[in-house]
Amino acid sequence: ICLRCSDCAALVALSTNKMLVSRPALSSGLCAKPRSTRGCARRAVVVRAAGAASTAGQKYDYIIVGGGTAGCILANRLTADGSKNVLVLEAGVNGGDLTSVVPAGLTRLFQHPTLDWNLFSAHQQHLNNREVYLARGRTLGGSSATNATLYLRGTPADYDSWGLPGWTAADVLPWFVNAETNSKGASKYHGDKGLMQVESPRYQNELHGAFFAAAAAAGLPANQDFNEWNRPQAGYGEFQVSQKNGRRMDAFATHLKPALGRSNLSVITGARTTQLATESDSSGVRTVGVEYAVGGANGTKATAELAAGGEVLLCSGTVGNPQLLLLSGIGPAAQLAAAGLAVVADLAGVGQNLQDHPATLWAAS
Repeated sequence: ICLRCSDCAALVALSTNKMLVSRPALSSGLCAKPRSTRGCARRAVVVRAAGAASTAGQKYDYIIVGGGTAGCILANRLTADGSKNVLVLEAGVNGGDLTSVVPAGLTRLFQHPTLDWNLFSAHQQHLNNREVYLARGRTLGGSSATNATLYLRGTPADYDSWGLPGWTAADVLPWFVNAETNSKGASKYHGDKGLMQVESPRYQNELHGAFFAAAAAAGLPANQDFNEWNRPQAGYGEFQVSQKNGRRMDAFATHLKPALGRSNLSVITGARTTQLATESDSSGVRTVGVEYAVGGANGTKATAELAAGGEVLLCSGTVGNPQLLLLSGIGPAAQLAAAGLAVVADLAGVGQNLQDHPATLWAAS
């Protein structure tokens, strides 16, 4: 993992074969400014607060680091009954950008100067020494605001193979059903009362039928719904999408935006969390808040503090969560010490074992 400061400059890089860097890097290899300065040091969009200093003197029951998919859902649920004071810190911009809302703008979202983190892998030995672009949304809604909106749950075997109590396919299916409102209506596999909006694609191309006919001629089975678990997932068919009336329904639109009027919810965009604030005593290490910056490394520095019994919820994604832990001194002790970081907690596995799925683009004429 590439450890970076609150701006776009790399703080220090741990020597692993899965290091992530932000491109393009300067010749020194220590800084990685974005391709465009658009969006850098942007004025923070603050809900129910006037600026970064608004967290001073406040205490929160929950501090959510990252306003992506998980962060938006948690913000909605945790503030629903009005009893908990919740703060969301999002490093990116406000949600609802037109480029994101219109699904046809998908290709413009790749390496977008403000809506994407522009992350690349290190050079990969088994990919002819190529780098791999990692699309990660940098906006309220996170990657749900920048992905292809394809709605696919996986297969029952994916969950059963984990061997975790409460996470079998039978355990998670009711959560999937309750989470969605599906254009197909209610059934054993779909719901009609959830906040997540799912529909069949509205756009139809004459090549769809030809492609499916070719798949059938090749002997592939038809699959009318990839999210029905009463048959194998293999086959050809049409994906459903997380849209409503042809409009992207990301987690910002479905979960966070409806909750923004709640008096117990504060959201600050352009706020990069730089470190977890921790305390240690005979009982161990505990998190008491977070440190963050608005406007880049030279912007306003601030601290958000937890109330007694409060929690910090890391919702910065596959890359952001381990990065923040490492910057906070939580991770493999030897690697932290080698990077010049004080060891707060020796925790093996942080920043390791990243797994991702490949994306293959092809064209035919």
